[in-house]
Amino acid sequence: MKYNEILKEENQVLNHEGARAFRMSPEMELYTAAVTSALSGKFYESPKEFVGRISTLVGQVDPMFVAQLAVYTRTVMNLRSIPLLLLVELAKVHSGDDLVSRAVGKTVLRADEITELLMCYQWRNPAPGIKKLGKLSRQIQNGLKESFNRFDEYQFAKYDRDSEV
Repeated sequence: MKYNEILKEENQVLNHEGARAFRMSPEMELYTAAVTSALSGKFYESPKEFVGRISTLVGQVDPMFVAQLAVYTRTVMNLRSIPLLLLVELAKVHSGDDLVSRAVGKTVLRADEITELLMCYQWRNPAPGIKKLGKLSRQIQNGLKESFNRFDEYQFAKYDRDSEV
C-alpha cells in the first residue's frame, strides 16, 4: 500500500480554517461532536450552531446508534449534558418502539438528571403558555419513570435545591 497516494477529491472537504480535511460519515461526525463537546462556544462554532448540527446529525443516522451513543457518553465518558441532548433530539425523530425509553433509563444515573432532561426537552421543544411540558414524549416519560423508581429518598434529598446544607 502506498502512503503518498493522492486521495480522491470527493472524500475531501474544507474544515473551518479552510484547510483540506477528510469527509466523515454522519455517525463519525456525531460521535466526534458528542465526545469532544462541553456544549460551550468554540472559536469556529457558536453553541447554537453546535446544537443545530447535533440535531441535524441525529436525524441522519440510525436511531439505535444515537441511543447507544447517549448511553456511552454518559456511562463511559461520564458526560452529563450531551447525552441528554442526544436523547431529546432522538425523541423528536424516532417513535414506534421503546428505544428512547430504554436509553433514558440507562442514561439517567442521578436524581438531578431527571430535571435536567426535562429542562433540555423544554428548551429544545418550546411550547407557548403555562404548561411547558404538555406534549412530553411518551418514550421520555416511560424512561424517566424507570429511572425515578431506581432512586431512594436519600438520593432525591441529596439533589434537593431548596434544602439548606
